[in-house]
Amino acid sequence: IEESITKIISDAYYEKSLTPTTEQLEALKLQPGANKITFSVRNDSKGIQALISSTVYLWEQDASIVISDIDGTITKSDVFGQILPILFGHDWSQQGVASLYSSIAANGYKILYLTARAIGQSGITKDYLSSVTQEVDRYGEKKVSLPDGPVFMSPDRLLHSIHREVVLRNPEKFKVPCLQDIKNLFTVKSPFYAGFGNRISDARSYREIGIPEAKIFIINQFGEVSCSSGAYKKTYTSLNNLVDEMFPPLNPKDVWCPEDQWNEWQYWKSDRQEDLSSIEKEIFG
Repeated sequence: IEESITKIISDAYYEKSLTPTTEQLEALKLQPGANKITFSVRNDSKGIQALISSTVYLWEQDASIVISDIDGTITKSDVFGQILPILFGHDWSQQGVASLYSSIAANGYKILYLTARAIGQSGITKDYLSSVTQEVDRYGEKKVSLPDGPVFMSPDRLLHSIHREVVLRNPEKFKVPCLQDIKNLFTVKSPFYAGFGNRISDARSYREIGIPEAKIFIINQFGEVSCSSGAYKKTYTSLNNLVDEMFPPLNPKDVWCPEDQWNEWQYWKSDRQEDLSSIEKEIFG
C-alpha cells in the first residue's frame, strides 16, 4: 500500500502502514530464524481485549529460498485440498512431500509457502501445514513433518481469492508482486533457488522472478513431478533420493557434493531438450 492514513489522536500521530520502519524492526530485537510476536488490543478500562500471535522470520542476506505452492502442490487437489481438511480432517497431501521438503531444509535451504488463499484462511492453512505428518525420512528413522517457514497469502477476501484461483486461474496476479517484494529485500543476490507448483501459472510466476527453468518443478494430478520444460517425470519420493544432487548442501561437512553447475543432475537435465525425432533421423536415416 503506497498511501498511508495519518490520524491525530490526543496530539499524537499514528501512521497506518503494512511496512514496519527500520526503527520498529530494530526495537523487536529479532534473532536469526523464527521469532514469535504478539499483537494486543487494549482498552483503558478493561485492559487487554484480544491477543493475536504471529511469527517474524529473520534470514541472512545470502539465504537460498525454495518456494512451494500449497493447493495442488502439497495437497492433492486445488479444491479438495482446501475443503477436506476443514470438513473431515482428511490428510489430502501428496505422498512424499514432507520427506522431500525436510531433506531440502536439512541441506540449508529456507522453505517459503506461497498460496493465493485468502488471508482469512491463515489460521486454518497454518494448522494444516503443521499437521502434515508422513512416512519415515530418507534414512528410515522417523516420521517427518513439513519444515517450518513463512506463509504468504492473498490479502483479498475468500470468495475473491477462490474465484481468481479456481475460475480465472490467474493466481500469478498476486504471486508475482508478492515474490518481487520479497526479492527486493535481498541485496546480495536473488534469494530464490527453486520453486514447486502444480500449474503453468506457477511456472510463469517463478520464471518472472528469475528462477531457472531447471529449478521449476511442476506436479500433475497423478503425483508426477517434472521441470517446467516437461523433460522428465518423477515423484516426490524419487526426487528425495536425488536431493543432494538437486539441492547441494549449502554448508557441507561430512558429505561431499560437487558444485551445483557441475553435478550430474544439472549437467544432464537442465537445458537438454533436443528433439528426439531429429536425433533418430541422424542415427537411422
